[in-house]
Amino acid sequence: EEKSKIEKAVNRHHFKYFYLKNLWLGSNGIYSKNYFFNLAKSLAKEKISPDEKIRKINRDLKRIKKEKEKLFKELKISKKYKDLFSVYSNFMLTKIYRRYAQIFWAYQMKNLLKETGKRLGLKLDEARYMMLGEIKEGLLNSEIDKEDIKKRLDFCFYYIEKNKEFISTDKNHFVLTQLKSTKQEDVKELKGQVGCLGKAKGIVKIVNTQQEIAKMKSCPKALLPPSAAQFGE
Repeated sequence: EEKSKIEKAVNRHHFKYFYLKNLWLGSNGIYSKNYFFNLAKSLAKEKISPDEKIRKINRDLKRIKKEKEKLFKELKISKKYKDLFSVYSNFMLTKIYRRYAQIFWAYQMKNLLKETGKRLGLKLDEARYMMLGEIKEGLLNSEIDKEDIKKRLDFCFYYIEKNKEFISTDKNHFVLTQLKSTKQEDVKELKGQVGCLGKAKGIVKIVNTQQEIAKMKSCPKALLPPSAAQFGE
């Protein structure tokens, strides 16, 4: 009976979290039930039980809360900023759930695109480069430019403005030419969403792919896309 309870608990856990290994492109696959069974076995062998670990975490949280309240008093933090800290900390607690939702979306989209590619005679990687309108036309009306889609794997750019979008494989497209010729020489400050408060000086490299991480050898600072799950693959 105890074995059956553990098996049911692991099955529930697997059903809830099996996709987390998938990440962005899905090249890592998914977690098997055996993976979670082995984790459970490892926990059972540890000297400190999971229940005791949870109790310790709860004790630590209570202690940290008291220390924080004491620090607020010492620094004379007003209610307005206390509320701000509270809102921000609660927001950060949701980050893991937002990431889970993002990875689950990527996992489901992989299956959807795989089936789309199967019906249109395309590989998964090729189907990834299709726009929504192209998928619709392909599935409903069998209208699809396979040759152009296949070219996109070597090079393409996606452009959208005022709800109008397109993908092009033309390296000399006027949009690219216009963007390349537009330079701002007098930029003194980089602006964007702040992931962590702080200050840094020096040369900055923009890193969009795993291959571009090599840029970091000559520069210790990088600008990464927000929630860049692909860097975990």
